[in-house]
Amino acid sequence: MAVSNRYIRITVSFSLLLVILSATAQNPDIDQNSTLEKKSLTTGAVLMVNDDAITSLQVIAALEEKLFDLFKEKSRKQFMGLARNLITKSTTDEVYNLLLYQQAKRELDKMEIGEEAIDKMLAEKRKELCTKYGGSEALADAELRRNGSSLEEKLNEEKRNVIIDSYKEIIFLPTFNFPRSRLLSYYRKHLQDEFTQKPIIHFQLIDIKHEKCDSPAQAAQQAQRAWEKISQGADFAEIAGKFSHGFRKSKGGLWDPIKPNAVRKQYQPVIDALKKIETGQCTGIVRAENRYFIAKLIEHKKAKVVPFGQAQFEISKILRQRRWQKYSLDLSTKLLKKSAVGDMESFISETTNIVYQRCKNKRHL
Repeated sequence: MAVSNRYIRITVSFSLLLVILSATAQNPDIDQNSTLEKKSLTTGAVLMVNDDAITSLQVIAALEEKLFDLFKEKSRKQFMGLARNLITKSTTDEVYNLLLYQQAKRELDKMEIGEEAIDKMLAEKRKELCTKYGGSEALADAELRRNGSSLEEKLNEEKRNVIIDSYKEIIFLPTFNFPRSRLLSYYRKHLQDEFTQKPIIHFQLIDIKHEKCDSPAQAAQQAQRAWEKISQGADFAEIAGKFSHGFRKSKGGLWDPIKPNAVRKQYQPVIDALKKIETGQCTGIVRAENRYFIAKLIEHKKAKVVPFGQAQFEISKILRQRRWQKYSLDLSTKLLKKSAVGDMESFISETTNIVYQRCKNKRHL
């Protein structure tokens, strides 16, 4: 169990969307015609949020693969409806994130937290991003532009996340400390689902069945031959592919991780034998009803309860994260009421049309 220290984007509730649309309709300071700029399929539409902008491509960046799958499966009418719902949610998330960034920047500026620390973190982010493209900024930028973004846009996005993280870590989280009784209450409530490690066993199996051989004696001979080859250092997966009759034969006899008590009765002798050996070892020939087994242990996680003393730090992180989520959602709702947000309906409609055309073009490539 682990909770990331990175900013976690919260799904904005339907009520928050209503607040956004209400602010759009009622705020007299908004010029509805000037805040929405229609552009080409490369740049998309632009939605202004105070002095910052959100683009269509930002909104659909994480959705394009899912949207293209929908495009291939649905009629145009069905696609447009489903796409609009996804785009509406993504747009509200982006508006929420941008408002939170603006507030975080204002608060950090008041505290005179310099740009130097933020610039240092961004330099690391730039290095990480370019490393994915062989360390070349030019190559990174060219590849990102092919996907409708750019290195500058990615770094601006990272800057927003860094500023929000800084606001969260410096201003918000230090104000919350939970008493031991609160931590203990959470631990007891979630002991089984979060702090108890379930037993799991992972193995490869050679399954030689009497019915697949001319006789039980021949099955025994096949098992002996397979075991001799494994004992001499042959690859277990290769031997499984040659000798096994099991349904995992084509995968080298590899089973998915499974709870030891969840296997069928005929495989229980295998589990019993695996419990007696160490990771990487083999069981030898295991005789069972109408078959012979040979198994190799990949991993065996035994049941384990994480003590409260070890869990306290993680529980504190979870509770702080929950408090942050509630606080930031409440804050964004308040900010929306006094913010200048462009024409959301037009932006969503234009973005939905752009997505349809992009999917259509992609299908013809």
